[in-house]
Amino acid sequence: MVDKLFVNKLAAAVILALMVLKLSEFIGDSFVKPREIEKNAYIVANVAPPAGGGDKNAADGNAPADANAAMPPVMPLLAKASGSNGENVAKKCMACHTIAKGGPNRVGPNLWGALGRPAASVEGYSYSSALQGQKGKVWDFERMNHFLAAPQKFVPGTKMAFVGIAKAEDRADIIVYLRSMSDSPMPMPK
Repeated sequence: MVDKLFVNKLAAAVILALMVLKLSEFIGDSFVKPREIEKNAYIVANVAPPAGGGDKNAADGNAPADANAAMPPVMPLLAKASGSNGENVAKKCMACHTIAKGGPNRVGPNLWGALGRPAASVEGYSYSSALQGQKGKVWDFERMNHFLAAPQKFVPGTKMAFVGIAKAEDRADIIVYLRSMSDSPMPMPK
C-alpha cells in the first residue's frame, strides 16, 4: 500500500514546483519588457505591407523613405555613380539572383544583361503575372531605378519580396554595375 505521507510529500513537491515556476515567470516578466519589432525579419512574397502604418523600414537605409513622394530622376546621379560600389551594394541581390553570363536562375532570374532587356524575358524563369503584364517594356535607367526603390510598389504583385533600396546614390551605383554586366551595355544618357 502507498504511504499517505509519501503522497502528501509528492503533492507538496508538485505544488511547490508550480509556485516556483509561476514566481520565476512573474520576476522574468518584470525585468523583460516586450516591444514591437521595427521591421519584419522575413518578408513573405505576395503579401502587402500593413496599411496605414507607413514604411517602418525607412530608417534602416534599405527601404524607400516615402513611397508617395515623387522620386527624383536617376539620370543626374549616373554621371557620378560607381560601378564598384554598385557591385558591393548588389551583393544583397545575390541571395536570390545570379549575375554571371549564362548563370542559372534562382529565386529570381539571372541579371546578366538585365539593363536594356525587355521585362519578363529570361528563358526558363517563371515570372509572376504582374511582371508578365510588363512585357514589352524595357528595363531602362528610370524603370530600373523605380523598381529597385520599391519593387512591390512599382509592380504590385511581383514575387520579389525585397523592400527596396532607399538611397538614390546606391540605386544609381547598382544601375551602373548592372549596365556593365552585359555583352552590349545600354548607352549612357547624355
